[in-house]
This record gives sequence, C-alpha cells and structure tokens, in this order.
Amino acid sequence: MSSGPRMFGIAQDNPNITSAAQTRYDAGVEVDAGFQPSGEIAVQTIRGRYARTRFRGTAADIRGAWVKFLGWTLPAAGYRPTLPRTSAMSFLGS
Repeated sequence: MSSGPRMFGIAQDNPNITSAAQTRYDAGVEVDAGFQPSGEIAVQTIRGRYARTRFRGTAADIRGAWVKFLGWTLPAAGYRPTLPRTSAMSFLGS
C-alpha cells in the first residue's frame, strides 16, 4: 500500500433494497485541516462507529461482497447494520 492519503468509498444505499441503477456512492480522500474545498468538492468529517473491510475484485463483484459483509460478517460479530438510514463506509486504500 502507498503512504499517500487514505481513500474512502461511502455507500449511501443497501444493495438488498436499492436497485443497482439507483445506488448512490461517494468517493473520498483524506485531506489536511487547511484544505479549502471549491466547486463540487466538499469536506465531510466522519465521526462515530464504523466498520471496514478489505475488498479485492472487480466492480461486478462488489455487490456480492457488500451483501456478505452486511448480511453475515457484521451480524456474526454481533453488529447490526443500520442501512439505509445511515451511510456505510468501505476503506479503499491507504
């Protein structure tokens, strides 16, 4: 992994409820406190509790991995995802 800024993907919808055509997804990158956004770029501070997992595969494989993560991995660890009321974050790199 690189030593550059961390990159994130934020899924806004539960793939078990929302069709692929309607699914919303935000891409993000870590910035320093002095960063000044402009245009369509915004800054969002991520707080609270969140889960992350590693994924390797193609875009076509993401849905299955996401469903497994939400439907099996988190519940098996004693957590209950709150989608679609809250966003879910997936770590993309570092």
